[in-house]
Amino acid sequence: MIRITLLLISLVCTSTVFAAAEEPVFCSGADINMSGSNDCVSTCSAVAGRAGSQLGIGSDGMCHGSSTYRQFSIYSIGLGQHSLGTNEPVCEIFDGVVEVTSSGQQASFSGGSAIDLTSCPAGTYDLFFMTASRYETFQAETVYPDGSGKVIKTTSTFANPNTADDYSNQALYTEVGTNYSDDTKGYMRPGAGYSNIYLKLGSTPVTADLDSSSASTMLYDWMKSLGTGSTSIRSGWYCEDITVCDRINPSNSNRTDSVWNSDVDILDGLPLTIPEGAITVPVTISYFETNRGNNEELGARFVWVNDGGTVKALGVNPGDSGIYVTIGTPISDSE
Repeated sequence: MIRITLLLISLVCTSTVFAAAEEPVFCSGADINMSGSNDCVSTCSAVAGRAGSQLGIGSDGMCHGSSTYRQFSIYSIGLGQHSLGTNEPVCEIFDGVVEVTSSGQQASFSGGSAIDLTSCPAGTYDLFFMTASRYETFQAETVYPDGSGKVIKTTSTFANPNTADDYSNQALYTEVGTNYSDDTKGYMRPGAGYSNIYLKLGSTPVTADLDSSSASTMLYDWMKSLGTGSTSIRSGWYCEDITVCDRINPSNSNRTDSVWNSDVDILDGLPLTIPEGAITVPVTISYFETNRGNNEELGARFVWVNDGGTVKALGVNPGDSGIYVTIGTPISDSE
């Protein structure tokens, strides 16, 4: 067998790769709102520019900001077949360490190894498995969604909270409400109706303009958020629905396993048919630009409250990152 030299991941952020996945759709006009239930992306800058979309007194809501830095690692990639009814990959096609780093509109990686299909029996695969770091570091910023022009950025107060707490009991580390005050809990959600949790931006809600400050690097524990999913779809996994499921890696509690099926809109290339003699396949992980101009931002969710006419920043998480995965055509030994 020839030596496989194809690198695992190429991270790019130019418009030439947008056709590989569903490009994000940003809200416009009356669709811009802070309910968090839109099919389109409502950014904080778009809300700031439209008075009718801004929070009324006593209301809370979410809008999207721009991630200026994020880093996580990938340790394993596998393929599976839904028809087998199992919750584990049929074969592992990558085993190593790849550090994925995105910075603003640029992205790069260090490390990496080859994709190896030789352990995969010929057939069609419709599940994508990935083991990655449980914790993601990130920086983010956006404008206050009130038209004031003030800027909020990630902060240092709760930059690395509650890493020792059991992810399955949110009460240990998450404060519910818009007037939080318990510094033993570094995560929050404005109300019980919020499915996501957020890192607090201060010991109390923030009103300061941080335009002249540097964004702090914060550490987000994905399992603390993912642990709210259903456990009835895949045994041992937390699932948003049948398309996306996650769990703590059985061998390393600092890693998470994810499984996606072919319906996930950030994954292109499944189902994948592997013929006899295939040895490798190009796998590309890419980022859409996080600040695209025209009030279009990706990479972070910010939550807010209008407290008596003053809009306050409550929390942030590195959600809706703009990342997507493309799987190409298998390559045989003779090519």
